[in-house]
Amino acid sequence: MCATMTSHATLGRRITIRDVAAAAGVSIGTVSRAMSGHPGILPATREAVLAAVQHLGYVPDGAAQSLRLRQTRVIGCAVPLASHPVFTAMIAGAEERLREAGYTMVLANTADRPEREVELLRFFQQRKVDGLIMTLGREDDPALARALQGLRFPVVLFERIAEGGFDSVLTDQAGGCFEATSHLLRLGHRRIALVASGLSNWPGRERKQGFFRAYAVNGVDAAPAMLHTMESPGDFTVDNALALLEQPCRPTAIIIGAQELISLLHAVRHRRLSIPADLSVISMGDSDFAALIAPGISALRWDGREEGRVAADILVERIAGDEAPSRRIVLPTRLVMRASCSGPALVQ
Repeated sequence: MCATMTSHATLGRRITIRDVAAAAGVSIGTVSRAMSGHPGILPATREAVLAAVQHLGYVPDGAAQSLRLRQTRVIGCAVPLASHPVFTAMIAGAEERLREAGYTMVLANTADRPEREVELLRFFQQRKVDGLIMTLGREDDPALARALQGLRFPVVLFERIAEGGFDSVLTDQAGGCFEATSHLLRLGHRRIALVASGLSNWPGRERKQGFFRAYAVNGVDAAPAMLHTMESPGDFTVDNALALLEQPCRPTAIIIGAQELISLLHAVRHRRLSIPADLSVISMGDSDFAALIAPGISALRWDGREEGRVAADILVERIAGDEAPSRRIVLPTRLVMRASCSGPALVQ
């Protein structure tokens, strides 16, 4: 392994902190802590890291090294709603990794308000955090884009993408929605509604793409399909759900975000409909609530804690001086089937 690293250096490739971590058999966060003299590092671990540094000839980037000398060991985290299960899992995973690397996380809710997000970016800049994990309310907001570009610390985006060299940790929403829609089509549904929020953002765009691709791949005319869009999840109210269910040709199945699911279930109860006898439902995002209610709601599931861990690992690498090109890491999703879907013979 060391010989391979040396040969890379001979070929002119700059040795990075990732190479040191691989050679020492530890995480990048451990390398960072060992090199900064963090007291929580075991002597044997520090010796292994320093030996790898010497063997590989690793020289930290000068600017990054200067930044590290002024570290606050604080990481910002900004999400629309920390109590939402998707964000709760991500925050837990990120905090776990950051704590291991010697950082403390400061959490803030944005409520999907761009002005609040810009305000928080200024706050984190003033407080001199070492980095930030963030979910943008709107990827296309110009004021927010300008504020992001002006930051002097690395940012990793969660379920969002942005121009300007920002890393993103994402989930396969297109593949998941394709799988959910295909399942309903195979059951015989044709009037399927997709309730999608934020088509200006990654999840909404990807779900829409997977939804219509399922119709095409399964050879089904998409004309009866229904796309109900809104700016943000909070915009889908019980009244919106009632209007959807009271159409002359109402949908026989609905694919809906986890945050919008509550409004739909209230409307189903108000209309005295039964799931799945009158309406099949798939949630784009799993939760204990979806699993425990009767009937259980079929849902697209992904590992939110792993998303958080990956985001934190990338951020620690960036703080440590990793200058690799920005990354978009897409983690897998899978459909968890429960009792909320049935064939259309029961719902026509």
